[in-house]
Amino acid sequence: MSCSKSRRSMSILSLLLIFSLLLSTAAVAAPEPEKPNITAAAAIVMDYDTGAILYEKDADTMRVPASMTKVMTAYIIFEELEAGNLTLDTMVPISAENAQKSRDGKNYPASVPLPAGSSVSVDTLLKLIMIPSPAPAASLWLSISPAVRGPLSIG
Repeated sequence: MSCSKSRRSMSILSLLLIFSLLLSTAAVAAPEPEKPNITAAAAIVMDYDTGAILYEKDADTMRVPASMTKVMTAYIIFEELEAGNLTLDTMVPISAENAQKSRDGKNYPASVPLPAGSSVSVDTLLKLIMIPSPAPAASLWLSISPAVRGPLSIG
């Protein structure tokens, strides 16, 4: 009889334990995270694996490229030079669209006008990217990107 009581007590105790575990896991839900307080004029956060945009604030407005953008653009060009995909003498065609962007004094106050239909060497474009101003790094990258093959090409 004591064995039967012991088994019954263990069964009840086991059921109570399972029930309490189920209740505790069902009741725990992560709270909705607070939206970040971004003081910058624009921001974007993208999931590296999926490409899903997790957060954006005025992400589509055209802006003067930051210094880091210019440095990273130059870095990509140097990688392509080292890989043999470009040379400093490689001529990059300037499209009408990029020539127009290079004359956009409103968005790019220190831009260097590039002639539409002409070609400019990688060496010249690289020097223009690195001048100490909010120079036409974006339009220069758009001009040079067709010469740079791979996932970072945006032209």
